[in-house]
Amino acid sequence: MNSTSKPASAADIAFLIYTILGTLMSMILSGILWIISLISYLFENREAVDPSILGAFAFTLLALCGIPAIYSAAQVALGKENRRLSRPSPFGYLPIFFFPIAFILGYLAYAKGILTPLLAPLAQLLAAVAAVAFAIQIARQKGAILTQRRFWGQFITGLWLVPIVALVMEILILIPTILAFGLGALTSENGRQLLEMLSDPVTPTVTLLQQSLDHVLFEPWFLLTILTYFAILVPLIEEALKTMIVWPLLFRRVSSTQALMGGIIGGSGYALFEAIFLAQEGSTWLPIMIGRTGATMMHAFTTGVASWGLAEGFVQKRWIRAILSYLIAVAFHGIWNASAVVVALSDTAIAQEGTVPAIIKIFHDGGPFYIVILSMVAVFGIPWITRRVASQSDDSTPSSDDDTGPILVREPRRM
Repeated sequence: MNSTSKPASAADIAFLIYTILGTLMSMILSGILWIISLISYLFENREAVDPSILGAFAFTLLALCGIPAIYSAAQVALGKENRRLSRPSPFGYLPIFFFPIAFILGYLAYAKGILTPLLAPLAQLLAAVAAVAFAIQIARQKGAILTQRRFWGQFITGLWLVPIVALVMEILILIPTILAFGLGALTSENGRQLLEMLSDPVTPTVTLLQQSLDHVLFEPWFLLTILTYFAILVPLIEEALKTMIVWPLLFRRVSSTQALMGGIIGGSGYALFEAIFLAQEGSTWLPIMIGRTGATMMHAFTTGVASWGLAEGFVQKRWIRAILSYLIAVAFHGIWNASAVVVALSDTAIAQEGTVPAIIKIFHDGGPFYIVILSMVAVFGIPWITRRVASQSDDSTPSSDDDTGPILVREPRRM
């Protein structure tokens, strides 16, 4: 044991158990889904993407991410040195080459129909991993230097834990949203017809349900309900919960630079979870894949900003910064979601040869442009904010090789 190590604490053991259980659970679910996928492929001869194959790939990736987390946790639990991560080398950008590989595989799967059940999920996973690796790489160039255990702990927390908690909260908030939807539907003839169809004991056909939905897509009550949920409530919940990555460190007076880096890393993990469990099929696979790449940068950026602000408020007592940073993250996320929702609704109406209001048509045409702009802001914003925060702080590295003890930061300054 070297001079910088210390006996394992209860928290060290708990984190090791957490990484082992999470990895084992992912492996078990992956194995079950691989068996289901194989049976489905052999006996049903499916040519499209089977959700079980996508899930098998996704849980396999979750398990693989748990292996280095187990290693770093075990090192500390055994009393060995908790090493710091060095500045990334240019070789860290090599995963970017996963992008062209993913596009080639996607083209073969969707355009040519070659091994679609296998190549399509693989293309999706490679594109997701490339985006996450790039986000973390550009953040680590000038950001805080973390220990191995903290890095993997924050990443898998964003990958494993935060999405589950966020999903539960979003389901709970969906209940009053459904009530608001029902009340709004009562205000229009088309809405009342839709409610009658949904309440009919006889399950309506998909065609009838689609036609009924097409009639209400752009009614004010429908748009208000949908946009309130996706562009306001969901960002409020997710941007608050994604800072969960740095909550344990706040009571130990984490520095703002470390909170920023932790948020970017954890946000990247959260984005990876979203990307690998959201499938894209048919002719839309390429724009959706590119959009998910932008969403990865968005989640990394907004989580970093919100986490930085939380540390500024909780530790440095700069609560105005904390509130403003959270609102910026929510607004950024909300504009992204609103653009995606309007584009999706407009695409649906256009595909059904429905009428699209002029104002919605404007937003539809500009939606992809807004998303590209937000993606570029996130891409350039991550290295900019890490460099700026590091230059204004005297704490760009951990105070010790051990990340379980107190974190010393300068005394708070009043705004």
